[in-house]
Amino acid sequence: SRVRRNRAIGLEADPGYALDPGIPSRDLKLDPEAALREAQTRRPEIRAAWERVLAAEKGADGAWAEYFPTVRFGASYDWTGRKFPLVENWTLGPSVDWDLFDGFRTPHALREAEARWRAARADLALAVHAAHAEVRESFLNLAEAQERRAVASQTVAAAEESLRLTQGQYQV
Repeated sequence: SRVRRNRAIGLEADPGYALDPGIPSRDLKLDPEAALREAQTRRPEIRAAWERVLAAEKGADGAWAEYFPTVRFGASYDWTGRKFPLVENWTLGPSVDWDLFDGFRTPHALREAEARWRAARADLALAVHAAHAEVRESFLNLAEAQERRAVASQTVAAAEESLRLTQGQYQV
């Protein structure tokens, strides 16, 4: 148990600490729904999966944008010629590029981006489900520990009563 605990808190060697053997006398009252919300916002694997979903959405948007023309506006200034002084040239204006046929690359890229988006959403759902299962399991373990503590308290009380009776019989 010490080795598992040390590994859980990130210690390589046992520093020789002592645990408080006292058992808290009160039951912990925690809100399962709040714990689930907290797990969804703080778990790094859920946050990473959510960011992958957003990235996949942007990739699908980019793939969809390939169906539309690209509009550019630019300006340039240069000197050209074979003899000095060089001739000054100014260029200013818009340009429009539109691939009317690209060998079906655009629809395939869009389908691939949408498949990545669906896979990212499935990964997010799996991460959320795993976190929910872990939180639920922790609450069930907590309830079981509280029941075991109650049974142990009753066992201690019965043992103390038995000790008292046995001491009384011995004195008689």
